[in-house]
Amino acid sequence: MTEQDNHSCEVYHFDLYGTREEKYRYLQTHNLNDVEWQQLTPQAPSFFFVPKDFSLQQEYEQGFKIDELMKVNVSGIKTQRDDASVFLSEKEMLAMRNDFLTLSVDELKSKYGFKDVRDWQVQAAKEDIQKNPILADKLCYRPFDIRPMLYTGKTKGIQGYPRYDKMRHLLYGYYRDTEGIVNIGLLVPRQCENDWHYVFISNNICDINYTGTAGKLGAGNVFPLYLYPEEGSIDTSRRPNLDEKIWAQINTTVGKDTTPEDIFDYIYGVLHSPAYRAKYKEFLKVDFPRIPYPKDQAEFEHFRSFGNRLRELHLMHNVPESPVTFPNAGSMQVDALRWEWNKDDGYSGNVYINETQCFEGVPAEAWDFYIGGYQPAQKWLKDRKGRTLSFDDIEHYRKIISVLMETSRLMKKIG
Repeated sequence: MTEQDNHSCEVYHFDLYGTREEKYRYLQTHNLNDVEWQQLTPQAPSFFFVPKDFSLQQEYEQGFKIDELMKVNVSGIKTQRDDASVFLSEKEMLAMRNDFLTLSVDELKSKYGFKDVRDWQVQAAKEDIQKNPILADKLCYRPFDIRPMLYTGKTKGIQGYPRYDKMRHLLYGYYRDTEGIVNIGLLVPRQCENDWHYVFISNNICDINYTGTAGKLGAGNVFPLYLYPEEGSIDTSRRPNLDEKIWAQINTTVGKDTTPEDIFDYIYGVLHSPAYRAKYKEFLKVDFPRIPYPKDQAEFEHFRSFGNRLRELHLMHNVPESPVTFPNAGSMQVDALRWEWNKDDGYSGNVYINETQCFEGVPAEAWDFYIGGYQPAQKWLKDRKGRTLSFDDIEHYRKIISVLMETSRLMKKIG
């Protein structure tokens, strides 16, 4: 295409909503000349063929990108076969490990219905479990859902893509940090659909679908805060996964030397700001988020403080007392789920797990709350359908609701 051809191109857009019959009727009664077209001016680098408001683009791009500040990042592990290495109980995990050690390939296929695919084969999984130690037994599977797992770190073994070269930083932080500060990872996607609520935290190895379904926009990358040396290295000290120039620029504005945790908390606070999400909605859909540099120490401290409280909350530390109760005796089995208004207060509702048992005092705000592509208050229970809840499960779910309620409250105060 010549330069002259390029300048002569015009792009127009029109949305048509309704039923199929209504759309057919419109097409039969209109032609290209009487459609109410909207002329577009696609801009680099994405050249969208739909209307977008990019009036704030210059302001937004003055901030720093997450992947510019935290250059080491990776998508979560991809098991290729969740039911072979991720479990809802430690008992199930140990039973699976024992079966891989003792049963033949044919017996494993018969018992579990395993089938060989390109990146996961029963023979390779069996050999992996037989020959290699389990390096980690916890996985951040979904928000507030940490599950037992079998993790050797070997590619195309018990898990297809364990991504050990990057995930080891979270693994080492969890097991080997002598300073008493576990490593943490920031979860954000490169792209997302609709409203932006795709940010979370991890202090363990995490799944590729931790905050969003793989294959759809929203599955995030994990950005570890600290990096650890290679196994056997003479230097055993960790280093922050932070770009020195960006970090120094923030310190200059703030007027003091900040810690890596300060920077993490500032970012976490900004990304939970409803005003930030609304203002830069269009930009957050198309690439890793850009974070505005703080204007001064007061602004930095505002977001850092809220980010710190949210970080602790989402790691389920210092969870407020939950107002949710589980008053009725019964089977404790999760069957058909439903949420119903509590007629007594008109604010909260009851989450029924079967016909006779429910969690009482669950606000609609918590029941509908999104983290990434999931509604944790609903997702956690749906994943346990057909199972019997333990007393620990009930207490954990009560804490989830408390965390979601407090998160919503804090976000309203961030601004």
